[in-house]
Amino acid sequence: MNREILKRLTIHNTSPTILARDLFRMLFDPDELIMHSLLGRGDPHNMSKEPLPPLNPVKRDAVFEYVCVIWGFETEMCGRTSSNINSYREFKALKSALTRSLANFMFDLRRGRHKVMIDNWRVFNKKF
Repeated sequence: MNREILKRLTIHNTSPTILARDLFRMLFDPDELIMHSLLGRGDPHNMSKEPLPPLNPVKRDAVFEYVCVIWGFETEMCGRTSSNINSYREFKALKSALTRSLANFMFDLRRGRHKVMIDNWRVFNKKF
């Protein structure tokens, strides 16, 4: 990803969940987001349906780590080595919010709720 684009995304986003969604738009093709799930888990509302395969875990985890670092958390918290339990709880809350937001974003894409956005997304990504 272009450093200048990454810098602009980081500066102009005031929410970690919006930054994560914007990074997903830059890193993943819309079709890839539609045909995969965030973590590869099944739908809790429809257990009879076969779960979708997970997204590329390297890219997905890179987005999580980048957003956490930008919002002031150390990457070592992933390994639970933080001595400050309150910081660890805040980190887990942020990671949970990111997971929920991105899963909802991908669900909305699969349901066709962002058709205009997907068309604009393809045009934008061709420029870069």
